Amino acid sequence: MLVEFEALSNGASGTIACEPASGSLFPLGNTRVSCLWRDRVDAGCTFSVRVVADTDTLPGGPPPTDNPPPTDGPPPTEAPPPTDDLPPVEPPAAATRLTVSTILAFGDSITAGYVSPTAFTLLLEPQNSYPTLLEELLRTRFPSQNISVINRGTGRETSAEGNDRFLNEVDRYQPDLILILEGVNDLALGILAASLDGKPFDENGFTDGIVLNLSTMARRGSKRGAAVLLATLTPVEAAWRAANPDGDSAVDSLNRKIRSLGSELGAGPVETHGALEGTGLIGQDGLHPTRQGYEVVAQTFFEMIVSRFEKSVSATSPFE
Repeated sequence: MLVEFEALSNGASGTIACEPASGSLFPLGNTRVSCLWRDRVDAGCTFSVRVVADTDTLPGGPPPTDNPPPTDGPPPTEAPPPTDDLPPVEPPAAATRLTVSTILAFGDSITAGYVSPTAFTLLLEPQNSYPTLLEELLRTRFPSQNISVINRGTGRETSAEGNDRFLNEVDRYQPDLILILEGVNDLALGILAASLDGKPFDENGFTDGIVLNLSTMARRGSKRGAAVLLATLTPVEAAWRAANPDGDSAVDSLNRKIRSLGSELGAGPVETHGALEGTGLIGQDGLHPTRQGYEVVAQTFFEMIVSRFEKSVSATSPFE
């Protein structure tokens, strides 16, 4: 079906590009559309278009079926509808809600949703990012609750740079929950700097600096009244390790410290490393997850959020 729509920028100048574009042919079912403002790499949105067949408007009424129902006996069982790529999420049996509704996903290019189809190519696909997929999972489980997951991932960002912009993002969106996944770019830059100086990489001291930045962000978020979850770094594979000698060991060292910090602060950790390790769902650059990898990351955050923040709702005293 040909679908037309208009993407608006609220009067601001610039060009908005959407994929699929307006005027494209959309198949039956759900199609995710991603729009980006070309003049601002951090601005954009995603939404879904659902196309259904209206058989009553077809000439002669609904098309005949190849398997008409028998004249007697029970009617045949209908085939189940096609499923989406994400694993199915069943709404909870009892009346439940999350104690959080506005969730800020904060981090670097892995949060933003970059994928690497080749070792030297990065593509930004916010429609496949873990925050977008996480929002779909949460809205499916809690259909009566207005849940939003705001993607504030910035490519090539270090934890120090993240720390600098963190409070601005928190004050702007006023989230109930903050998800932090950051630190791998620090390691790459630190390994490179040590190599250029002809010195060994100080893994322990360097990762201590990253943990300090993560701790500062988590504590600042808590002081703003938000819950915080820290995530371990996702696994790195051959291409990234080849470009960053000792990087695998550094990732393991930093993840041990993130786990300790998360336990200390009551902020997780969310085991994205363990969820992806050995799955083969890291892209060709050895760093960014594949599209299927981001589904695993989203599912891992989803399970932690539900376990921490799902509450029963009393019929006589509704949850606020």
